[in-house]
Amino acid sequence: MDRSGSRLKILALLVALMFGALSTRLWFLQVLASEKFKQEGLNNSLRLSQLPAPRGRILASNGEVLVGNRQDLEVLGLA
Repeated sequence: MDRSGSRLKILALLVALMFGALSTRLWFLQVLASEKFKQEGLNNSLRLSQLPAPRGRILASNGEVLVGNRQDLEVLGLA
């Protein structure tokens, strides 16, 4: 029984060390490095790009505009 008890203590110590390391890293990211990541997030939140229309206006035989161009806002996701 003594051998399994010492193994259990070693396992508990390793788990405690892992939680300590994880907690330390989370504290560092949220407290010490928060300003850096906040600024990076603000810089990454908006990107403007001008894309030319793939075609121009479509006109009827009398010169009437059937289909024109209009501005559109499109949000591109990471699919």
